[in-house]
Amino acid sequence: MHDVRVRGAFDDGILWITLGEKPESLLGKLQDLYVKLTDKVCPYQTLEGVRDALAELLKDRYVLIVIDDVWNADHLKPFLVGGKHCAHLITTRYSETLPEEVTFRVPVDAMQPQEAAQLLASGFSEAAQTRHAQAFAELAKQLFYWALLLKLANGVLRDYGENALQTALRDLNELLDQAGISGLDDSQRVAKVLEATFGRLKPEEVERFLDLRVFPEDVRVPVAAIERLWGATGGLAPIFCRRLLDRFERLSLLLEYDHVAKMVRLHDAIRTAALAHRPADLPSMHEKFLRAYAVQRWADLPSEMSRICGITSPTICWRRASVMSCALRCWITATCGQS
Repeated sequence: MHDVRVRGAFDDGILWITLGEKPESLLGKLQDLYVKLTDKVCPYQTLEGVRDALAELLKDRYVLIVIDDVWNADHLKPFLVGGKHCAHLITTRYSETLPEEVTFRVPVDAMQPQEAAQLLASGFSEAAQTRHAQAFAELAKQLFYWALLLKLANGVLRDYGENALQTALRDLNELLDQAGISGLDDSQRVAKVLEATFGRLKPEEVERFLDLRVFPEDVRVPVAAIERLWGATGGLAPIFCRRLLDRFERLSLLLEYDHVAKMVRLHDAIRTAALAHRPADLPSMHEKFLRAYAVQRWADLPSEMSRICGITSPTICWRRASVMSCALRCWITATCGQS
């Protein structure tokens, strides 16, 4: 999506939605698109209402709508909206989820075993890769040549260090064997490899990672917001927050860590697995976020958030979890240029 030709063809922007196997809220994701297009909280509370509003907003715009990781055709339908100048790019592992009218399809080959083993072994010396080539190949197969699992596993192996690589490979294989990973679904497989990653962290570091679940998926979160949150929940000074983010990055727990723009983004599958690791009380987590700013209401957060979201009453914020999530997304967008 960074190709200048793509951006030139769709000069009104690119909208990105990740669905996954079990999307949290289709309505919430549609409302997020409304927020991104208008910089206002979406007033519509039904799929049909938001779709109609989006259709009107997009009818004369040149926008590319990327709908990523589609598992279910019914999940896809609400997002097939847009005017004559809009286009949809859909990624899926299951071609049957695509509408019949889609005539241009590009098959993407799965990662080959050799490529998967190389990804798993990246960061180790050539001698170590050669010495443990068979073990890397077997582990890559056990991880279904899935890039996300391979990156997480690579982070675990590198954290052991090259001198303990043989032990690391044995421990990780034993964990996956005991979990019966071949009989699990994709989300459970991510959860099991995430469990191995958490095993390399101190309990308080795991807690700080779980704190990040308060932020919505597919949102670039300012490091400043994380520093404020971790300062409240863990008493961490900003420098220690950044060091911990560096550690999470080395363990491949972050989809993106932009050190220049000071932004962080979680992979939706990792966030989902983190929610499953310990069921989250989302209202309580949102309260933690508010406490991090020493306020009790969304309306008392920085003025830029209130202005863009148009929130004037705390009852608006607390009545529905979807509104809270939308407000948080909107505030994150508003603060992107301030950190």
